[in-house]
Amino acid sequence: IDGNVKIVGKCNIKSHLESLKVLSKDFSEVPLFYDVENYISAHILDKSLEDAHFGLFLMEFDPNPSGEIGTLPTKFYEYLSAGLPIICSDFPRWKHFVETHQIGFTVAHNDADVIIEKLKYYEENPQEYQKLSQNALDVSPQFLWDKVSPDFIKAYIIT
Repeated sequence: IDGNVKIVGKCNIKSHLESLKVLSKDFSEVPLFYDVENYISAHILDKSLEDAHFGLFLMEFDPNPSGEIGTLPTKFYEYLSAGLPIICSDFPRWKHFVETHQIGFTVAHNDADVIIEKLKYYEENPQEYQKLSQNALDVSPQFLWDKVSPDFIKAYIIT
């Protein structure tokens, strides 16, 4: 695959951070941004999204309901608004979202071979990548605050 990988964001889990540091030493082509103390500035994040081709959100299953039974990460909406197809863990809720909108693909969180295989496919089939990217842009307005806020307000109003 041509190109490189840039991992952007705060890493709260020390063991994961150590793995990223090892990765950066093994692959000098992999620029890593990480900061265990601070969040990445909006400017760096915006620039990184502009330069990216996919949004990646992989995590192993946790009994916390995120992904498994309820929520979608805010990161998904950021990726969509930037026109980035999503690569994420294959939790049922996430998988349903990604497949319903045809905006990327899901994988087992630790299956690097499948990720590489899919990335090669999209590199060799740019028209298929463009479809995912356009679908992300097309679905993004459905999740803007002015569209979803009435439901949130109703949920929090106590009558």
